[in-house]
Amino acid sequence: MAAASLLPLALFVLTSTLTPGGATTLATASGAAFGFRRSLPLLVGLSAGLATLAGMAATGLSGLLLAAPHLQLAMQLAGTAYLFWLAWKLGCGRILVNMLGVQRLPLLSGGLRANSVH
Repeated sequence: MAAASLLPLALFVLTSTLTPGGATTLATASGAAFGFRRSLPLLVGLSAGLATLAGMAATGLSGLLLAAPHLQLAMQLAGTAYLFWLAWKLGCGRILVNMLGVQRLPLLSGGLRANSVH
């Protein structure tokens, strides 16, 4: 491997190792708020989501996206729409209401969705 290829890889490894991701932060917050046992469905969802992403990568999804740019554009548009939806929820205060005392139990589906953002 050329040195030019190793530098971006090394920076990615360093960054992802030193900073907690969204899944780690979500699992930590859930464990602190609800305890280990009640957070297990979320942890299972996070693990299943990560396994799904790894499986998609192993089956060559990136090659398909490179071969069909319209699919890549569709995924980018879907991701953008999802981020706008999250921003809308945050802007409407639903998340703030939950932070102010309405505690909701984390679910397996929440863990699956948390990894899909990556």
